Amino acid sequence: MSHSAAGDLQMQADSSCDELTGLNGQALVDALSAATPACVGAFYSLVGSQATASFSQANVLAVANAIDGRAESYTGTDIQGLESLINFVRAALYVQFYHPEDVPAYDASVTTALSGALDSLFNNPKSWTVSEANAGVLKEALILVDSANLGAEFNWVTIKVLNEYDSDWQALFGMNAAANAVFTTLFRAQWNDEMQALFARDQSILDALNQFQLEQRQLLGTNAEYLLVNAVREMSRLYYIEAMKPRVTTLVKAVIDSSSKEDSSRAIWLAAAEMADYYDRSQCDYYGICGFKYQLEQDTLSFNWKCSDTLKMRAQDLYQDQASWICEVLSGQEAYFHSKLETGNTPVSEDNNDDLELVIFNSSGDYQSFAGSFFGINTDNGGMYLEGSPAGLKNQARFIAYEAEWRRPDFHVWNLQHEYVHYLDGRFNLHGDFARGMSADTIWWVEGLAEYISYRDANTAAIALGETKAFALSQIFKNTYDSGQDRVYRWGYLAVRFMFERHMDDVRQILSLLRSDNYSEYQALIDGIGSRYDNEWYSWLTSGLSTADNGIVDKGPSDIDAAPSGREGNWSGPGGNISRDFAPCTVSDESYRYQEGMTPLLDLPIECIDSKNGRASLVFANEQRSDQELWIKVGDGWGDADIYFSSQGWASAENNEGLGIGNGNHEVIKVRLNPDSYWHYLTLAGEFGGVDLLLSTTEVEADPDPAQGGGDGDGDGGEPVDCGAPSTDYGQLQAGKNECLSGGRSSFYVWVEEDNTSLTFSLGGGTGDADLYYAADTWAGTAHYDAFAKTAGNSETLTVTANRGWRYLAVESDSQYAGVSLSLKVATAGEPQPSVLENACATKAPQSYSKLQSGAAICAASGRGDFYFYIAEGTQEIEVVTGHGSGDVSLYGGTSWPTANSYQQASTQQGNAERLLLQAPSEGWYYLMLDGANAEGVSIQMQAR
Repeated sequence: MSHSAAGDLQMQADSSCDELTGLNGQALVDALSAATPACVGAFYSLVGSQATASFSQANVLAVANAIDGRAESYTGTDIQGLESLINFVRAALYVQFYHPEDVPAYDASVTTALSGALDSLFNNPKSWTVSEANAGVLKEALILVDSANLGAEFNWVTIKVLNEYDSDWQALFGMNAAANAVFTTLFRAQWNDEMQALFARDQSILDALNQFQLEQRQLLGTNAEYLLVNAVREMSRLYYIEAMKPRVTTLVKAVIDSSSKEDSSRAIWLAAAEMADYYDRSQCDYYGICGFKYQLEQDTLSFNWKCSDTLKMRAQDLYQDQASWICEVLSGQEAYFHSKLETGNTPVSEDNNDDLELVIFNSSGDYQSFAGSFFGINTDNGGMYLEGSPAGLKNQARFIAYEAEWRRPDFHVWNLQHEYVHYLDGRFNLHGDFARGMSADTIWWVEGLAEYISYRDANTAAIALGETKAFALSQIFKNTYDSGQDRVYRWGYLAVRFMFERHMDDVRQILSLLRSDNYSEYQALIDGIGSRYDNEWYSWLTSGLSTADNGIVDKGPSDIDAAPSGREGNWSGPGGNISRDFAPCTVSDESYRYQEGMTPLLDLPIECIDSKNGRASLVFANEQRSDQELWIKVGDGWGDADIYFSSQGWASAENNEGLGIGNGNHEVIKVRLNPDSYWHYLTLAGEFGGVDLLLSTTEVEADPDPAQGGGDGDGDGGEPVDCGAPSTDYGQLQAGKNECLSGGRSSFYVWVEEDNTSLTFSLGGGTGDADLYYAADTWAGTAHYDAFAKTAGNSETLTVTANRGWRYLAVESDSQYAGVSLSLKVATAGEPQPSVLENACATKAPQSYSKLQSGAAICAASGRGDFYFYIAEGTQEIEVVTGHGSGDVSLYGGTSWPTANSYQQASTQQGNAERLLLQAPSEGWYYLMLDGANAEGVSIQMQAR
């Protein structure tokens, strides 16, 4: 989920604002002229019939003509209401864009009228007066150029702003804001055909932008630095104008060469490097920026701290005591969340966001400088939580934050507690990703809950606002992110608190529906509540709400107090999970060079593939309607390219028929062509460059990756070079490739291609005491495992038999380990042998009702036990065995719940050693009853083959 601030655009209670609604023609013009810009700003939120009436073409023409009529006599001081008149037109175009069903498109007369009005204003020298009194009018007019799609016609105005900007403009906040408006117009030129045609034949804008960035370097380090950065960005973005590309290439390199990521000029170095990386990545060597983001991110976020298995931190500049304080605050909040929400610490299904990466920049300025480059986000906000694709095995939930430098010497991480609730809510309450969570009216819940868990009862600002009784509960249930900050956050808080205090049964029902992916049923529940609680809500708002329980922990140890604790982290960081061949990419034949839109052909490579927007997507035809096996191989280059294949549409982590998600770029996956589909789809996802791709119907193997200690295969892999340097702490294990581990917990997953495959995990070397935990169905750990190896030291070996699918491994320690080698050997078993039954009761609590996973023994409770499992299509044999313990048990089975008198299969031998064998069973659920009134310590295990 991403959350950014939005201004409150609700209609003001002030009578002068109310008088604006329902007016037309000259009456509307007169009222707007007398109104404040803030009052006119309320028009941006109009929808429905009110928007249709207010923004009629006749009204917009009347206002445009009024602007034109007053423009020539404008004195540089807005005594005629020009700013409010222009703001109204902008609101009309805004609402028309987002709600065309309410405001139909205007004809050409509106464009002509607006063009004439702006021309009259910009040709009046007084409109260029450098003063705060004029800044509002000038800014609104420059923004209207973009809103009305008049960027080409008024390109001369954009150039005039760039040329005339000087120290007098810089000294005034309003004039800086006005100047910044031209960069929005330039940014949107990407979608404006007239501007692109103009730029192709007239490169004056490129000259003006370049001159601006050369002459305004003094803006570095000032509160107007953003203008210089935006000028560099928009100049560098002009790569997309083909006629300009040679000059843009030269100018961008000149910016990179004349600035540095190591000093005060880093803001413009980053701006130029990011644009070159995005538009011209294949020439990264020319600019000297190949893979620069990776190294810069490692250098910038150099402090690594792990609070727990569920929370890890990467920071630019923290002391240990400050990190410990953050851990303590969020740990306490997490415990409160689980108690208040009654989660049972159980995540929603298909959610693999088992931990959160908290990124903390040193200041809001550093956040704006780096976060966009490292994580691809907008930074005009107070921080951002990125849930990603929680069903993806490789997904990393991440909250990107910054220290509130304006609070120093106090230590305060902005929005820390609020955003952490978004992670917890997404993992334990909201099934699916952010888009799925927003598919119903949930914003009142999402933002209100984050405020409620953070503040608890002590949100005094919200309580005071609630006493105005400005909104009904039924209105808050319909919140959107355009509803304004107060309504989204403070009124959302009140709504959530009200439901918890007065209607907990409804809250439990809401949670049940959200957790089970029943968003339509949730919507029906909310719609059913409707206005039923509104009267009770109004009474509650003015009932004197308690503020005693305060959840906000406002500040931690200052730099001075925390300095003695030092800056050394307790975690090695994310590890070397990428390929690092940053050398210039060369092709073996120019015809193999990757271009967007090219089609892969069998056994012909595509070379030097660079990702754009985090992916490279290709499509190819299955012309012969073949069902052959297909090997997809990637290799070389830098970054981490994951493979996703589909024959049913664009492939992704959530929708695919085959995937390869190992670390780095060197891997092979085997899939099968679909004879029923002509087009097949391939996505390489991640940040990468210089990657080679090969598709073949003949088996191929992955090449070794020097950065990852080898390639795919089933050999020994050898000891890693200098195992003291950790290679990873998370990801997919590859057979025959050693990983080097340090820390307290590392989590891995393994793809098993065939049933009855033997997996052998081995640890060795290093220091500490690391143990192995394996699970067949979900993430492994000390609290969830099917098999383990735990001895003193690091010499552990664990062998399990696994069926096709994803399997999981954890390396854990009660303390810490370092320099430990982990390896995996894979061997397909021969003919199936009778299962070896683990004594599960020696390590696990007894259960009387549970789902069985293949190869995973559980401890059965005394008396009756009911168990079940799903038989997958193609299963040849199922074996269920019991053993260990004392007493006598009987085992009954069937495709419906069996009893001792009604069953399809049974094993009733004397003692505890029972066995059911199902040959060629049908796909579907299968049920077991284990009957043993006097038995204790009996283990039961199902093995599917």
